[in-house]
Amino acid sequence: MAGLIDHYLLDVERRLSFDPILARRAHDDLTEHFADGDNGSSVALARFGTPDQIAAAYAHAAFPDRMRQMLTALGWMTLATFAFMRLRSLRLDLGGEPWLRLLDGAALSLGLLAGIAAFVLLRRQPRPR
Repeated sequence: MAGLIDHYLLDVERRLSFDPILARRAHDDLTEHFADGDNGSSVALARFGTPDQIAAAYAHAAFPDRMRQMLTALGWMTLATFAFMRLRSLRLDLGGEPWLRLLDGAALSLGLLAGIAAFVLLRRQPRPR
């Protein structure tokens, strides 16, 4: 029966392979849960649900944290882009080129729009209880 649980754990990990940290956490949580259970492994697995359901639950629960991390990185990248734009225009004296100002403004605007879109997506997610 241990082989059945191992296969189940590997299947959940495979479905969460897009996020290795989350896959490892799910594996550790499930291993601990199955080790604590005194029922047979087939009963425990039947009660738990399919690997698809478990992987989806872990991915859904981790989404807000991953989105916050992405928003933080996006914020720092936007700030760095703005700083480099200003540094370049001051240091290289290219601030007078209209095409360069247009390109810089478009890049910064796209970054800000992406940040706003990600923030709206994060706010629309239901909060874990």
